Amino acid sequence: MNKFLLALLLASCALSTQAAETSTALPQIIAGTHRSVEHKNRDKYRHPQQTLDFFEVKDNMTVLEIWAGEGWYTEILAPFLRDHGKLYVAHFSADTKEERLQKSLQAYISKLQAEPTIYDKVEITTLQPPDALQIAPDN
Repeated sequence: MNKFLLALLLASCALSTQAAETSTALPQIIAGTHRSVEHKNRDKYRHPQQTLDFFEVKDNMTVLEIWAGEGWYTEILAPFLRDHGKLYVAHFSADTKEERLQKSLQAYISKLQAEPTIYDKVEITTLQPPDALQIAPDN
C-alpha cells in the first residue's frame, strides 16, 4: 500500500473515532448531574441534541452564546467544548443600570464559579447595545 493511501486511511479512522466520541459525549453531557433539574425538565421543549445536531456543532468549534440568562445552553456547551473548542458567552454589562440585568449576570457568574472544573474555560464578554458590541474575536 502506498504511503499516501495509508496516511489517508489513518486520517479517516481518526476522524470517525472523533465523530463517534462527539456523538456519545453530547448525550452524556445533556444527561449529566451538573445540570439543574429545572433545565433538564426544559429539554423536552428545547431539544438540545437535535438543535446542536442541526447546527452541526462539534466539540472543536468556537461557539458564541448570547445573553445566557441562567445558563441552560452553557450547562451543555461548556463541558462539550471544554477540551477542544471555545465557548464565549456575551452577557449583560456589569455597569448596567437595570437591577434585574445585574442580578442575572451575578447569578450566572456565581454558577460558573461554583463548578470550575466544568466552567473555568468559559469566556464571558459583554453585549450591551449600543456601547458594548465586540462580543468575540473576529471570525
